[in-house]
Amino acid sequence: VRGFDDDEILHPGGDIDPMKDIAKMEEEVRTVDFLSIEKRLEKLESDMKKVKTKEMQEEHDLFSKLKKWVEEEKPLRDLQLNGKEEVAIRGFKLLSMKPIITIINTDENNYDKYKKLNGTRDGKRLTLVFCGQIESELLELDPEEREIFQGEYGLEDYEYIKSNFIRASYDLMG
Repeated sequence: VRGFDDDEILHPGGDIDPMKDIAKMEEEVRTVDFLSIEKRLEKLESDMKKVKTKEMQEEHDLFSKLKKWVEEEKPLRDLQLNGKEEVAIRGFKLLSMKPIITIINTDENNYDKYKKLNGTRDGKRLTLVFCGQIESELLELDPEEREIFQGEYGLEDYEYIKSNFIRASYDLMG
């Protein structure tokens, strides 16, 4: 998500607010899941009018539980499911079940503002912060010049997104 100011590049939401953008993305993912869950419930209810089995009732109960969770505006990745429930929904590819890495692309003026979010983890959710423009400039320099440049911009502890992202991905996926 965008965390930098640039008058030449307009933000579709108007103001630059990465947290609002993240919330919007989560909302869109939950909406897709809600529609999938509702569709499955409708199918189960239709099938149960013809023949009702214990397995169908269990699946209906599970999908009702999922629907209620998503209606409360919570991603499914935060819902505790038992092994049997996880297996039952695996084939539905519900998006909010997936671990998520949010990457905030910022600039040197806003880096300190978002730096505290770098590496923060909340369950299956991880946030990374990087300076795209500066990083591309740094990668064009030789190592000595890069170190001097980073010092001038207060980026001594800066982690390059490529290695940081790869490490974070493996960590998040277990």
